[in-house]
Formats: sequence, C-alpha cells, structure tokens
Amino acid sequence: LPGLVAFTVHYLVLRGFYALQDTRTPFFVQLSVAGTMVISALLIAAFAPSRATVLLASGYSAAYILGAAVSIGSLGRRLAGLRRWPLVLHIFRLAIPAGLAALLAYGLAALLDNVLAGLPAWLGNLLAVAAGGTVGLTAFVTLAYLVRISEVREAVALVRRRLRRTPPSMDVRDSGVGDTEPRPRAGEP
Repeated sequence: LPGLVAFTVHYLVLRGFYALQDTRTPFFVQLSVAGTMVISALLIAAFAPSRATVLLASGYSAAYILGAAVSIGSLGRRLAGLRRWPLVLHIFRLAIPAGLAALLAYGLAALLDNVLAGLPAWLGNLLAVAAGGTVGLTAFVTLAYLVRISEVREAVALVRRRLRRTPPSMDVRDSGVGDTEPRPRAGEP
C-alpha cells in the first residue's frame, strides 16, 4: 500500500517531464526504478524464496518510493518554482492512514487464515484476502477522511451524491412537481 502512493506520485511527476517535452529524464528515472526492482527480486530469491510473494510487493514499494523521490528531485531542479514540501507533507499525511489500514488488513487476513484452516486452501485464502482488503480499504477511507485529506473527502462526497440520486422511476422532471405551467388533462389539447 505505501508503494501505491509512491507509484501515483512518481507517475504524476513524470507527466510534468512529458509536458516539458522531455522524455529522456523519465527514461533514466525509470531505469533506477527497474534496477531497484531487479535487485530486490534477486535478493529475495537468494535469501527468502519462501516469502517471495509478500517481499516482492515490498521491493516494488521500495522501487517506487525511490522513483518518486528521484523524479520529484529532478523536476524540482528543472522547475525552480516547484514547491516540493507541500507534496512531501501530503504524502506523509497519506502514509499514516495507509500504514494503519495495511496493518489492520494484514492482521485480519492472518487471523482469518488460521480461523478458516478447515476450508479448502483456495477458498480460505480468498475469504481472508477479501475480508482483509475490505476492512483495509474501509479503514483507509475512514482514517483519511478523519485527517481531512481533501481527495478522499471529495470521493466520499461523490459517492454520497450518487447514492442519494433519485431512481429513474421517481424522476422529478416526470412528476410534474415544480412545473410552472399546468399539465393538460386527459382529452385536452
């Protein structure tokens, strides 16, 4: 989950280079990301192959954290007026709910893995991941909303508006409510 935030920042910043018609810098930044992924994969294969799946996600997170840092630094040097600290502080504000949600999701999935041990492995794993993911997502949205992350608040407001929308059969335009002119009665022109 922390890698997802870094991935988003990294690719957002790369769009700044593309807007400047610079494709060379993103190429070299991406080389550092790919190199980090390769090195982490080799280290995981050599020292912890039994936990490769989980650790590869950590390697990807580390690679995109590096990519975000390098791309922000490069674009900051290129654009003297780029304010980096607000972005960095925003990332730290996101990291708190993301980290807590990740711990909660992982803890629940691990707990359910033991509780659901009597089920077939694929079904137990599916249920544990689904429950952990649902609780993790809910925790992230709730915590991010509470720490006043504007993007999450906007997304929650959008979902609320969509859920409150009047069903098509109850559309106000068809009900005659609010009409300024009387509707013709049956048989009237």
